[in-house]
Amino acid sequence: MAPAYIMLFAAAGVFAESHLRSWVSAGVFALYTLILLSGVVLLPYVIPLLSEQQFVAYSSRIGLHPISSESHAQNPLGQFFADMHGWPEMAEQVADAYNMLTPEEQKNTVIYAQNYGEAGAIDFFGTSLGLPKAISGHQQYWYWGPKGSKGGNLLLLGRHEIGDLPQHCQEVRDMGQVGTEWSMPYEHWSIYFCRNVDLDLADIWQREKNWN
Repeated sequence: MAPAYIMLFAAAGVFAESHLRSWVSAGVFALYTLILLSGVVLLPYVIPLLSEQQFVAYSSRIGLHPISSESHAQNPLGQFFADMHGWPEMAEQVADAYNMLTPEEQKNTVIYAQNYGEAGAIDFFGTSLGLPKAISGHQQYWYWGPKGSKGGNLLLLGRHEIGDLPQHCQEVRDMGQVGTEWSMPYEHWSIYFCRNVDLDLADIWQREKNWN
């Protein structure tokens, strides 16, 4: 007669074989259900299904707040959605400042943006608003250079303070503020008009390169 423990192993094997298929099926079903439920919960974070107010309330309710891919201060939407806001309004606000200049000033004015997002918004939305193309030392815009500008006047975008501008300009004017409720905090800034710049941008362009 076989030892009792062998008979127990055999019985356990028969039991496991008869139930393993159902266990595996139940486990797979549970895994798929978990993936599906997680996808439903996270869907508003990858597709803008909710209004801004609804998204902020939803994030607060489930306790999952957006994180940034960059080291910037955040707003309640998080950078992914916040970066989708404010660009048409920014171009309109810049156009308002540009239209405050005299025709002679406009003729000799270059729009200088601090980053490629601002420059791209001017180039995309600004054409219909009568704005000239922007220049910038940020990332790929640096490769396109100052586009023949040799000074004249600058309409400076993305500046939070005047800094050392007065020493290079005959006159500096604050032309108004830019920013919308849902745009990123660093996209709230002043527009400055710098008249009669004493710098040739081509001469200083190398040091304007900003690849952050």
